[in-house]
Amino acid sequence: MTELEPRRVYGHRHTPMVGHQLFLLADPQAPGDPLQHGPPRETRLIKAGPGGVVLRSAGDDFYPEVQVEVWDGPPPPDGEDVWEVREETDFECPTGRLRLRSVEGLAAGPDLSPGDGGRYRLRAHVRGRATARARLGHDLYYYGVEEWLLQVWPAAPTATGGSGPAEAAAEA
Repeated sequence: MTELEPRRVYGHRHTPMVGHQLFLLADPQAPGDPLQHGPPRETRLIKAGPGGVVLRSAGDDFYPEVQVEVWDGPPPPDGEDVWEVREETDFECPTGRLRLRSVEGLAAGPDLSPGDGGRYRLRAHVRGRATARARLGHDLYYYGVEEWLLQVWPAAPTATGGSGPAEAAAEA
């Protein structure tokens, strides 16, 4: 019997408000806040925290284009040559609902339902960072420039119950 290829369940395009160079993908009903353990380091894109992930933009006070895709398994590589940076991490989504939102709590669109509550994997791709960085301190509340692709799927369990080697190495 052959194993089925993972498939994209659905995708949504959003334009979250970036504040303090951050935005979040978080379970709106989780007891914790992904920002509880601080933002990603300046050299990183993402950092998992309680109930979701904090994402670091190169720009501030603007609306990037963000495509969120939910998959039923690990998606195939997505044109790695067209993305400037790619990072992955595991995170907890206790209720099985996710919301892309600003750090102030403003939702960027409808909630997403990747499945049951549990552990998920996020692969974040981004491009347009240099242009967004160049606009810091000059332009406010513009749209686009920085583009993100966020792919979410159920995470495979780890032997230690941790987030896996990719995130552990990145946060060390």
